[in-house]
Amino acid sequence: MSSKFAKQQKRRKWSDQGLQVPPGYRQQLQATLQSLLATDGAASDAAAQVRLIRHLLHFASIQFTYGELEELKTILTAAEVLAASTQSSCKGWSDCMQLVLELLFMVNSKPLHRQLLAFVKKLPQSHQDAAGQVLQEMVQREAAAVLGKAAEQAQHHPHSQQQQEQQLPQYQQQGDSSALQQPALYGSQPADNPAAVAAIMVPMLPSAAQANNGLNLAQAVVSLLWLPAARVWLQQCSADMLLAVACSVHKTLTAAQQGGHVTPQSMELVQDAISVLYYTLQHHGKHLSLTAGPQGHTAIGAAAGCMLAALQGSVLVREAMASAAVVVWSAAILPNLPPAAAALVFAAGLTPKHLPASVTTAAAARASSGLPGSTASNSSRAHVLLQAYSASSLLEQLLRTQGSSLVSELHKVSPVGVVCALKGLLSAMPAAALMGDLGLPVESPSEQQQPADLQQQHNTEQQQQLPQAAQPAIPAGVQDNSSSSTSTFIMLCALPYAVTAAQESPDAHRKFHAMCVVAVGLQRARALWQEFVQHTPPAASAEKAMAEAATPPAAADANAGAQSAQLAGSLPPSQQSSHCSSTGNDSMTAAAAEASAVAGAKH
Repeated sequence: MSSKFAKQQKRRKWSDQGLQVPPGYRQQLQATLQSLLATDGAASDAAAQVRLIRHLLHFASIQFTYGELEELKTILTAAEVLAASTQSSCKGWSDCMQLVLELLFMVNSKPLHRQLLAFVKKLPQSHQDAAGQVLQEMVQREAAAVLGKAAEQAQHHPHSQQQQEQQLPQYQQQGDSSALQQPALYGSQPADNPAAVAAIMVPMLPSAAQANNGLNLAQAVVSLLWLPAARVWLQQCSADMLLAVACSVHKTLTAAQQGGHVTPQSMELVQDAISVLYYTLQHHGKHLSLTAGPQGHTAIGAAAGCMLAALQGSVLVREAMASAAVVVWSAAILPNLPPAAAALVFAAGLTPKHLPASVTTAAAARASSGLPGSTASNSSRAHVLLQAYSASSLLEQLLRTQGSSLVSELHKVSPVGVVCALKGLLSAMPAAALMGDLGLPVESPSEQQQPADLQQQHNTEQQQQLPQAAQPAIPAGVQDNSSSSTSTFIMLCALPYAVTAAQESPDAHRKFHAMCVVAVGLQRARALWQEFVQHTPPAASAEKAMAEAATPPAAADANAGAQSAQLAGSLPPSQQSSHCSSTGNDSMTAAAAEASAVAGAKH
């Protein structure tokens, strides 16, 4: 045994027992070998196939990882020789690739993934496409095995599937939620406890063995993402794959929440599975929500449901909780939700104390029409954003069929889960969501500490002390918004909540993560501001500023929208998403000063 392998084994990078080869795999190798020998060399590539099968049989008898890695080199060399002498359309090539790539989905196969995928990447394009087709079929098969009878029923009832898909164009074109009102897919009982909606959103709970197979599938998919072409291969099977992984994660976390024993290796697989959920929603979310039919909707609901249950529990590690919040965000913005609308809903769900009560109540309302009722909020923009969310979010439609809403579910997130969720959201949300105007009233620190009558008297005295010429002239019918500033998710919700948690939380662990949120928030805000300033035109002249001050609100909003569209169009595509509404420098300065005070208090 080499010293390199001894060091790897000491660090527990590889499993001591090696690959767990199922008995059916050996039987399949024997049957394939007998079939090739029966041809008596009639096929020109039979000798290369026989050589490859014999190497695989020897590989299946090895019981330790180091020997498997050495033998895998011989197997892949024989496979390269077979690729050079066989057409990609030949059945022998696809059969051999199925036997070789089957190793990716076995237990304890992670040390072999790099060599296997490097071999696939070096193949000629035609042979690589054939291998990709084999991988797609294998992922589909593994997902169906996890889902069990439910997946078989969906495959054996094409008529009902087609009948449900006929309702999709009405939802896509008109924004109607009738295509989503299918309680039979998700359950029809409303939820009264924190985990009930998540349990209903996950349509099936596999057995422990099936859940382990689903986690192994997620580990293989994580490795497959290293190949650039894997994104195309996985699209057709993304619905079943996402549903199988979500059900497996929910089964594992449910068992752990109920006191069952979960090994550290299983929790590592859960973190890989969360990565698969995020990748699938991020890259195949439009396909799942618009063209995959009810199966895609079910998969999206299952992924968001199990991640909401994880945030409401205490099983996941803190970094995994941050990833879980990002998965919920990716599901909430499907299919075409404005980022600012989703940011307002997350703010109302995670940090309700930092928003007006009327906005939080409207966001949590579940009217039969699917739109929040009339609100007494001081800003009409917030109401418009809530309407856009209720009408456009697929996840909200799914939750509403269960008698719940995303805001209601986010209210149930644990205090540590809120802090970790904010940390993940600050890292993953686009600039338009972090720095976009939420349309909420913003008060200065002095206004928050003084009574209303005292503040009014102070403002009156300040106006009286100014000369008549220095007092701003406000046209008739125009509201005075000179003391207001832009409300953003990062400045109005995330940073104030993190600072408060760092000051008041008795848990030192939560204080640490709260300070991490402050650091991440300030760094992200600074980066966004620097990028915004670099692409902002020079400041307008004083005469233009006075003319803009006298512009009516409707015209000002129209001019601002036109300027924003013109500026966004002048940016390159990679930077257009970073264009967002400006935030007052006083808000950033106040948040930075408060964060510094907290850090000083700790020292």
